[in-house]
Amino acid sequence: MCLKKSIVDEIKKYYIEKKCESNKEIYIDKISNYIEYYHLRAWKCKMTFYSLNVIKIVSVASIPVLQTLEATSSGPYIVVASAVSILMESLIALFHLHDKWSLYRGANNALLKEKRAYDMGQGKYKDKEDEDEKFTLFFNEVEEIISNEGEKWSKIIKEKKTEEKS
Repeated sequence: MCLKKSIVDEIKKYYIEKKCESNKEIYIDKISNYIEYYHLRAWKCKMTFYSLNVIKIVSVASIPVLQTLEATSSGPYIVVASAVSILMESLIALFHLHDKWSLYRGANNALLKEKRAYDMGQGKYKDKEDEDEKFTLFFNEVEEIISNEGEKWSKIIKEKKTEEKS
């Protein structure tokens, strides 16, 4: 029940409009949600990536230590340590944690930069007198950033599949 509620809450956060005075307010609110989304996803991928790597490193480093112990009982521990290190490496590769972390962080930084430029009237927004024109430019830039993140992810997956086939 808790998982279902969190999924529904996340969907509402990005796709269901709140009642605001204007579409601009709705969209600005959604941009803040996307910034938070990409930040949290990047952080989760980073922490998972590092955690799995630490476990892998500890298990690999324990193998020579266990081998130097001349006790015959260390055999099963060596097998377990080897299996754990292989499992950790497999999970890292399966979930593309480093790639996801990089993409999420890049999208987050790009959205933050765009929002700051829009809010401060800097960069490409500096010479825009008309608020609607300025907002339209902002809208298009943000949508392009979000779209690019998805396209980059698709490209990475296709490249990985091509590498696996060869």
